[in-house]
Amino acid sequence: MYAWSITDMQLMHAQDFIFMRFADVLLMHSEITKTADGMNAVRGRAHLGPVAYSLENIKTERLHELAFEGLHWFDLVRWGDVETAFNDVTQVRNSGVDANYSVKYRTETKGLVPIPETEIRLLNGVYNQNPGW
Repeated sequence: MYAWSITDMQLMHAQDFIFMRFADVLLMHSEITKTADGMNAVRGRAHLGPVAYSLENIKTERLHELAFEGLHWFDLVRWGDVETAFNDVTQVRNSGVDANYSVKYRTETKGLVPIPETEIRLLNGVYNQNPGW
């Protein structure tokens, strides 16, 4: 048995674990096959009635089923909906002062983040920088 100190706790985590919800798999299946089977299985688990397949129904189901799980941004990028989803002005109250806040979306990046220059140099130009960066 090892006597690990509290400062060594990260040494025990050499492998990242990827967890995927079965609901996500079912919704991806419906999106790929353009059928309502997977989507209605997810809805059935939540005691909701079945719906017909449409991309709008998939978008709504993913928005509600996978809320707060960090996947919605990637859905918006994949569907090409980032620009319309984030070009909005919201009223906020900051330190007792009312103001308008608008999200700035740079269309030239297409919602992608930059690839670090160190990675591009490390692979001798195998990677090309994402558009807009």
